[in-house]
Amino acid sequence: MNQKKYAFYQHIVPLRAVDHHQLELVENNQYGFAKSVNAVYLADIEFNQACKFYPIVFVQHEDQIQPSALLGLEHQVNLFVNDKGIWTVKYIPAYIRRYPFILADVPENNNELVVCIDDAAPMLTTAGDTKGKGLFTEQGDSSEYLQSKVDFLKHFQQASGSTQAFCQKLKTLDLFEPMNAQINMHKGDNLSLTGFMVVSKKKLQTLPESQLRELITTNYMQLIYEHLSSLSNLSVLVDKTAALRTIRKAKQANKVKAVKVTEAVKEAKGNKED
Repeated sequence: MNQKKYAFYQHIVPLRAVDHHQLELVENNQYGFAKSVNAVYLADIEFNQACKFYPIVFVQHEDQIQPSALLGLEHQVNLFVNDKGIWTVKYIPAYIRRYPFILADVPENNNELVVCIDDAAPMLTTAGDTKGKGLFTEQGDSSEYLQSKVDFLKHFQQASGSTQAFCQKLKTLDLFEPMNAQINMHKGDNLSLTGFMVVSKKKLQTLPESQLRELITTNYMQLIYEHLSSLSNLSVLVDKTAALRTIRKAKQANKVKAVKVTEAVKEAKGNKED
């Protein structure tokens, strides 16, 4: 499978008892693996919770439009994982929570999915670690723990199908518009936010009554409202980004100051030797 299309997955392989019977997973609530991801896929069933913390935007992915939770305004910067690897808000997107597991298509049969795992994931360990949870029984069957993970993957996969139908409907109604935000931060520090799409309020308001009624009866209108309300979270990301840039500048200034002090000390020692 094309591993590069899946954020932060390193080495995806089919999960099989014959190969992975000794693997255990340590659940330590560490999300450092996602620290360099600034947006992740979001299923429709997540909108209600995700809209409280993240801007929900839409992206063009190959031939499909998909919703995403925006986690940062800079490339490879996730503002919701701290230096200790802890997720800093209550809701964590399912795309993150399913890691290191994933369902993948079988090349010979597009209707079949196989459970895979990133066997390079940092939370994996070998049997014998008392903190780990086994994936297989001694007989080679899936453990109850693994089965719960597989059930979660299947539920997420089903939600992905309804999410695709939702996005296709909005595309058919021509409700998307580019999100081109020019963000002005402190002291002339500016940031351009491009490559995303949002639902156009103007286009939504001009839809015929029959189409509006259809959006309401299918619950798509509720998803649209949650998406639009979530955009207010952009201000939170702006504040976090501004604070992060201030910290970077302070660290850089301290480094420059330290270099100058070191050079001054060396110069003073050289003068004494002369």
